[in-house]
Amino acid sequence: MSEEKRRISWHDVEVHVLRRAGRWITGVLVQESDDGKRRAKLFKAIIKDDGSKTITWKGQTFKVSMIQRINIPSYDYWEKLVKRTTIILKKVFGVKRGTLEEFT
Repeated sequence: MSEEKRRISWHDVEVHVLRRAGRWITGVLVQESDDGKRRAKLFKAIIKDDGSKTITWKGQTFKVSMIQRINIPSYDYWEKLVKRTTIILKKVFGVKRGTLEEFT
């Protein structure tokens, strides 16, 4: 690896919890690079005493361990992902009508 190519380091900016079910938390982690670029990660985490990240939600603070993460590098990527996923889910669940706006 040449010296000009350096590894980008990402730092957590904010966490948005979408859902908590028992010891599981699903949410969005927003990160920023040293260059000011931003990305989002969908995540599923489990609440653990020795977790590596701290999350505050509804006045409670939890230590969690990230189990699954999905990078969302851009909004265009997200729109394509949602569109394709919605088509697949409509087929799986037999939905014959409806638009994406109904789910927002």
